[in-house]
Amino acid sequence: VAEKDVACIASKDEACKVQVVERMLRLKADQWFDLKGKDQEAAYCTMAVLAATTEDARSAMTWLSGYPAAQCLLTKCDGGDDTLIDYEALYSCKLNGNAPFMTFVCLLLLFYYFILMGVVADGYLVPVLIQIGRTLKMSDA
Repeated sequence: VAEKDVACIASKDEACKVQVVERMLRLKADQWFDLKGKDQEAAYCTMAVLAATTEDARSAMTWLSGYPAAQCLLTKCDGGDDTLIDYEALYSCKLNGNAPFMTFVCLLLLFYYFILMGVVADGYLVPVLIQIGRTLKMSDA
């Protein structure tokens, strides 16, 4: 990080964010071949942490809100989460930071999960509960 960047980062203005985003994208392009297949953290991850003055790259995503390309880069830092769906990557990489559409997608997924839980409960839990009730000679009411 150059001296002029340190002064920019300290100011916390919008023009500084634009400079940080542009520099992150350039760093990604420069390091793409060098980091391919290696287990090293990219320079743009470190730059985002320094610019946002946060602990990790995922926390810097809040500072870079409004810049989905930079947020998408940060989802690849820190190795990711142990979830099946990485919602941060979905939001910033696939949906380009479109919050209303992401809300719709999350509500749709939530509805799907409730339907799925109902089907599983109806297929597995209810028959077992009926069997337990009959074994204990409970009434059906």
